[in-house]
Amino acid sequence: MSRTTSPGTFGLGVAPSTLSHHFKALRNAGLIRQFDSGRQRMNTLRLTELDTRFPGLVASILDHADQHP
Repeated sequence: MSRTTSPGTFGLGVAPSTLSHHFKALRNAGLIRQFDSGRQRMNTLRLTELDTRFPGLVASILDHADQHP
């Protein structure tokens, strides 16, 4: 299970500075990992770490999201 995306692809209609602030908070909380890929900055959930700490939580959330788009 892997979902990696760049910040600009979320289509949330918020300012880049707002996205940057929220991604920083998620990074600092240890929920995402951020890396550069060419000219883009990519984000990925730290799935292994999250599943170790909260077994089944991420899978349950993603399953629910897939069932209720």
